[in-house]
Amino acid sequence: MSTILVVDDNEQNIYLLQALLGGHGHEVVSAMNGMEAMKIADSDPPDLIISDILMPIMDGFTLCREWFANNVLRSIPFIFYTATYTDQKDADLALHLGAVRFIIKPEEPVRFMEIIKEVLEDVANSTTPVTSDPTMQEKVYLKVYNERLIQKLEKKTLALEEEIAERKLTEKQLRHAQKMEAIGTLSGGIAHDFNNILTAIIGFSEIAKAQLSPADKIRRDLDMVIKAGKRAVSLVEQILTFSRQGDEVFQTLDIQLIVIEIHALLQVSLPKTIEFKTSTTQDCGLILANPTQIHQVLMNLCTNSRQAIGEAAGTINILTSTLHVSETKSLPDCPQLALGKYLHIEVTDNGSGMDEETQRKIFDPFFTTKEKGIGTGLGLAVVHGIIKQHKGEITVSSISGQGSTFNVYLPLVESSNENETTEDRGIINDFPLPVGSEKILLVDDENDITEMTQRLLGNLGYIVTSFTSSLAALEAYTNNPDDYDLLMANMYMPEMNGVVLAREIFALDSNLPVILCTGFSESMEELQAKSFGCTIFIRKPIIKKTLAKIIRKALDCN
Repeated sequence: MSTILVVDDNEQNIYLLQALLGGHGHEVVSAMNGMEAMKIADSDPPDLIISDILMPIMDGFTLCREWFANNVLRSIPFIFYTATYTDQKDADLALHLGAVRFIIKPEEPVRFMEIIKEVLEDVANSTTPVTSDPTMQEKVYLKVYNERLIQKLEKKTLALEEEIAERKLTEKQLRHAQKMEAIGTLSGGIAHDFNNILTAIIGFSEIAKAQLSPADKIRRDLDMVIKAGKRAVSLVEQILTFSRQGDEVFQTLDIQLIVIEIHALLQVSLPKTIEFKTSTTQDCGLILANPTQIHQVLMNLCTNSRQAIGEAAGTINILTSTLHVSETKSLPDCPQLALGKYLHIEVTDNGSGMDEETQRKIFDPFFTTKEKGIGTGLGLAVVHGIIKQHKGEITVSSISGQGSTFNVYLPLVESSNENETTEDRGIINDFPLPVGSEKILLVDDENDITEMTQRLLGNLGYIVTSFTSSLAALEAYTNNPDDYDLLMANMYMPEMNGVVLAREIFALDSNLPVILCTGFSESMEELQAKSFGCTIFIRKPIIKKTLAKIIRKALDCN
C-alpha cells in the first residue's frame, strides 16, 4: 500500500484521516504545517500528500508551490483538503499550482477514499501528469495568493467579530438575568412586608365599617379604602408572580370576569386619544387557569398595543369567542393546535405594526424594539411562557403601519366541581358570614396585625388569646392545651417560625386544627407544613369574609 503524508494543524483532523486511511491499508505520516511537511518529504518522499490550506508557519498554497518547485517531489500528487478556502477561485489557484484534486471538508468517507484511489491509480498508470502551471509567474501568483489570503482574513475577522458580539450579548443577557433574579428576590421580601401592611389596612377598615350604621356615609369611604386595598393585593400578586413566589394555583375561570376587570382598569388609565373596546361571547365556557397570570397576559398585550399606538389616536379591542379545532377544521395561523375546544382571545390595535423580522423575534426573551433603557424585552416573552404553561398557543399577525393582532388560544374545560359557587368564580355575594364560639390561639409577631385579627375574630364570636411571641404561645399551650380549639399562626416570626411552632404543638395534640399565614408562600415551607398535618395554608392579606370561611372550615373539618 501507499505512504500518504497528511498536513493539518488540527490534531483531531489528523487523527480522523489517520484512522480512515490506515483502515484502508495505507501508511500515514503527518505534519502540523508546510515547513514540517517539506522536511519529512525531503528525507522520505511519500506516494501522496493531502494538505490543509490555512496553517501557521507555512500555509497550504505556499507548501504546494514549494512542493512543485522541488525536482524530487514534483511528480508526487498533491491534494488539498480544506474547510476554510471553499470558493471556486481558491480551487482555481490550487489547480494552477499543481494540485490534482481540491476537496472541501467534510467529505463522505466512502467518496473521499474513492478520490484517493483514483489519484493513486492515475499516477501508477501515468494517465494524469502531475505538473504545476508554468504560465503562472511569480508576480501573478503573489497577486492571486494575496487576494485569496486577504479575503479569508476578512472572513475570519468578520466571524471573530460576530463571535465576540454574540459573547458580549450572552454576557449581557446573563447579567440581566442575574439582576432580574436579584430583583425578584427583593420583590418577594417587599411583597411579604407589603402584605402585612395591607392586612392591617383592610382589616381595620372592615372593623370600622362594621361599627357604622348602614346609612352612615363614612361606610362608602371605607368601601373605597377596602377596594383600593384589594387592588393593591392584586398588585402584590403580580409582584409575587414575577419573583416566582406565587402559588401558581390553577382553577376553573370565566374569562369574562378578567376582561371586565381589565376594561375597568384601562378605561381610566388610557389616554383619551385611545378608544378601548371589549366584546365577549355571552358563554365562553371555562378555562383551567391562574387568574393572576391571565390578568398579566391581557395587561401586557394591551400595554404593548398602547405603546404601539403612541401619541396618535387609536383603538384597542379585546374580543373573546370559542372555536373547535377538528380534523376537518384547523387554524391557518396556528396549525399545531391540538384537536379540541378552545377559548379564543383576540387583542387588536391599529398602532405602528411590525415587519416580518420583528414578528419572528417578538416572543424572544430580551428582544425589544424600544429605545435603549426603555423596556426589558421580557413582557411578551413572559406572556408566551404563561400561555405555554396553560397548554395554549399565541400567535401574532401584523402589517407595518397598520396595526397588530395577537391571538391567544386556551383549552376549554368542563366544570369539574358541580358545587362550585359564584364566589369561587369571582362573584362575591353578601351572604351572612359563618361565626362560632370556639377558642383560638392567635400568634403573629406584628402587633397591629395581631390586634386587628383578634378583633375580627372576636366580632365573629370566637374567644381569642393572642401572642406576639411564638415561644410564649407554645408555653401557654403546653400549660393549658384544653383552652384552645385552633391555632392560627404567622409563618415567619423571630425566635420560632410558624412551621416549627405547629410541629411542637402537633407533638402535644395531633388533632388540633392549624392555620398558617404568610405574606408570601415558599412551596418548600408549605409542603413541610402540610407533611405533618397543617389544616390550611393561606396568604395575607386575609379579607374578613375569607377569614370567616377558613376558620369555620378548619374547625368543622376537625
